[in-house]
Amino acid sequence: MSTNALAGIARSSLLVDLTISTYSGRIQDRATRDEVTARKGAGSKRAASVYKSLFADCPELDAITSFQGKLRIDHYRLTKPWSDSGLRLVPYSLLERHRDLMYDAEREFWKLVEAFLDKFETLVAAAAFKLGALFDRSEYPTREQVRRKFGFYLTYTPLPKAGDFRIDIENEVQRDLIKQFDDAMVEGFVGPPALLTQSVRSPARTARRQACPHL
Repeated sequence: MSTNALAGIARSSLLVDLTISTYSGRIQDRATRDEVTARKGAGSKRAASVYKSLFADCPELDAITSFQGKLRIDHYRLTKPWSDSGLRLVPYSLLERHRDLMYDAEREFWKLVEAFLDKFETLVAAAAFKLGALFDRSEYPTREQVRRKFGFYLTYTPLPKAGDFRIDIENEVQRDLIKQFDDAMVEGFVGPPALLTQSVRSPARTARRQACPHL
């Protein structure tokens, strides 16, 4: 594939990186694991793993998880896979639609997070009844610690071009590198993205931002 073809892709698309971090409320329960393995006569504590949901049947936390899953589906629908790092291609023809979706999603995401955090202490108290003997107040982080678990990051980055090589190397080597770079970039656009990681480094995040929860 020629450099001109790659340039055509670069002129019609942007790379987009969407990262959403959430709080699951799940932890490993070693004490219960030890009880289970001992009761079952297991010769090793590694024979079983027990995980506990600190906020079992919590509509507020479930709403965040559900929203994140739906948003990722919409994000994938408007973009194409590009690399194993999570970068995706968004055509300029869909950019405005994608940005509007992300703008609304940011606001909704933080609205759901605040709804969960506003009831945090009440939800912890309710968990004591739901978990029974599994409840241990010392296992619960503070409200502020949980807040820091959430994040919404969105980055739009221009597609890198092989013509941007600025290394002073022998022309023949340069041509080989450009061809390798072109092939990998085009494979990422029309084929399996896994090939990209062999020769393409993820571009620097030039416009990363985190939405303010209080906007």
